[in-house]
Amino acid sequence: MMETLFLCKRRAVWLIACMSFATACTTICPSAPDAPPVGNVIAEPSDASFKGERFELSPDMAWWKNYHDDQLDALMAKLEPSIERVTQEASASSSIARSNYARLFRYLPKLTISAGASLKAERKQGSNADSGAKVERTPEIALPRLEFDASPILGIFGSGWSAVSSSAISRRTAIATRFQQRLDIQASIVRIYFALRATARTRELLDAKRTVVQQALALEERRAALGASEPGALARRREEVSSVRQAVLDNTRDRRKEEHELLMVLGGYPSGITTVSTLPLAPPPVPQINGTSLSRQSPPVALSALHAALEAENVKSKYMDLIPLPSFFATGLLSDVSLFPLAWVGPIWTVGARFAVNLLNLPNWYIDRQARIDAYRKAELDRRKEVIGIRDGIIENFYALRDLREKYERSSAETSRRDDIVAATKTQCRLGLKSPLQMLDVQARLLDSRIDCIQNIGSQYRYSIELVKALGGGWTASSNGGGQPPKTALRRWDSPRIQAVS
Repeated sequence: MMETLFLCKRRAVWLIACMSFATACTTICPSAPDAPPVGNVIAEPSDASFKGERFELSPDMAWWKNYHDDQLDALMAKLEPSIERVTQEASASSSIARSNYARLFRYLPKLTISAGASLKAERKQGSNADSGAKVERTPEIALPRLEFDASPILGIFGSGWSAVSSSAISRRTAIATRFQQRLDIQASIVRIYFALRATARTRELLDAKRTVVQQALALEERRAALGASEPGALARRREEVSSVRQAVLDNTRDRRKEEHELLMVLGGYPSGITTVSTLPLAPPPVPQINGTSLSRQSPPVALSALHAALEAENVKSKYMDLIPLPSFFATGLLSDVSLFPLAWVGPIWTVGARFAVNLLNLPNWYIDRQARIDAYRKAELDRRKEVIGIRDGIIENFYALRDLREKYERSSAETSRRDDIVAATKTQCRLGLKSPLQMLDVQARLLDSRIDCIQNIGSQYRYSIELVKALGGGWTASSNGGGQPPKTALRRWDSPRIQAVS
């Protein structure tokens, strides 16, 4: 009997010692932070990340100097403060997104855009020089491996285990979404700005062409009155006038649509404003939701509050103070030194209660663990889809730029040739060898070539902005002067280094 009591006493002492040691370990050594996620996850921004490089337009846009429009200049002058605020905030997305996206394109050639918006492609060479250059294959992106800072057996004595928490994934996803939204705003402003410029220049050329075809129609009507007109010539002239008028209407509609998009990106129309011409000098009012300002000058208050709540939730232990001690333990009734053996009741009650709660919580812990694994796998699959989408966008915009550049070279050559024809036709008209109607026809064809060039350049700007946006931002416009379009495409299209993109 005494031996049995002695063995029970010794086992109880060892059990209490182990429980106390486990509780001390889980209290003194708190849970490790979330395991670093595998792959590309945009890091949480700091104050220094918002001081990155600027995303701005070059002030010496020589190509646009002769194409200013009073209404468009007034609009851009009024919207310049808003553009400045948005571009300053969007600078963080340029550097951070570029550094993160660079890791996503390990299996693609490295695509970069310099200050002159020239595109270069590089690819790694194979180890065997005789077999030719080969693009190295990168293995499949591995699913994340969950790591724990303590075993589940030790974890039942406290909150000692740690895994990739869903709150951390949500927080990083929210930050990445905010960066992407900033980059979208940034790219939209620049894209619509150049679209407005191209639309304004196209309108000037269309007005000139409308004058030319109306004069040609008047001359054709005079010839028809004299009976010298060819059959069907008068109907063809009227059809030309009608088509030019429709093109002018389409241009006006496109202009209003672009102005509307720009104003909506920058905050929407102020109350009582229906047209751009009546836009006040002050920027649009900042919208509010439940009294919280949604200004782009600073991070949203709601997002900062969300971050603070998540941090507080991570710091707070889930198993602290779950089961309070009975009231008589707090009254000091059992604190007498003579009752020393009873003083162990408090620690035994605390450790035993925590042991029981965590033991009963093991099924829930396993379910939570499986949910975290599923959530992280889903996030990894979404990231893979995003990588594929970005890759397809880069390739699509790249080849679209190449085709547009080739078309521009042909249109530019055709414009030069028609310039020479117009000059020769003027001389022949002075000598009486050509009629004024033929002169108007040549001028109309010349205006058509110039309109094609302007629209082609506008498309080059649009695709180049989309390409740089897919690469992470950080694009600076530059001009070459002399009325030439921007160098948004490669000079050597048939280079094998370029073909590696496909």
